[in-house]
Amino acid sequence: MMARQVSAGGVFKAVVHALFKSARQTFCMIGLGVCLLPGAYAQEADFGLNLDVQQKDSTFVTRASFTLPLEYCQAWQFLVDYDSARNIPGVVESKSQRVADNKVRVERVMQDKILFFPIKMRSVIDYTELPNKGTDFVQVEGETKSYRGTWRLVPEGDATVFQY
Repeated sequence: MMARQVSAGGVFKAVVHALFKSARQTFCMIGLGVCLLPGAYAQEADFGLNLDVQQKDSTFVTRASFTLPLEYCQAWQFLVDYDSARNIPGVVESKSQRVADNKVRVERVMQDKILFFPIKMRSVIDYTELPNKGTDFVQVEGETKSYRGTWRLVPEGDATVFQY
C-alpha cells in the first residue's frame, strides 16, 4: 500500500473513538491526553489497534496499543501535549500545570451520554514523565473511585508503538 497523508484529526479521532467506545463505562478515557501531530503519514487506516478490557472484581483493566508513523521524539511530544486533549471527542476542557520538572497536573472535564443519560465528569490527574519510556498517571481528584495507568512508547522502525 502507498503511504498517504492523513488528517491529524482523522487518525486521532479513529484511534480515540475505538478506545472510547469499547471502554466507555470504565471512563478510562479521562487520562488520554494526547493529540496527533499535523501532517503524519500512515498506511490506509492500519494502526495495529489492539484493545482488551477485562473486569477484575469491581475494577476494569484496560490494555490498548496502537502504532503511529511518528519518530520517537514526535511520539514523545504527542504523548505530553496534555492540553490538546480538547480534540478528543467528549473532552470539554483540559488544563495542565507543571508542578515539578517531571510532573504535570491535568484537570479535565468530560461530557458524554450513556444510555441517553448525559454524564459530566471532572478529573484531576498527576502525570509523571519518564523520558525515553513514557508516562505514569494517577487520579488525585474526580468522580471515579480510582484511575491510574501508564503510557509506554516503543520505537519500531519508522514508527512508534503506544502502549496503554
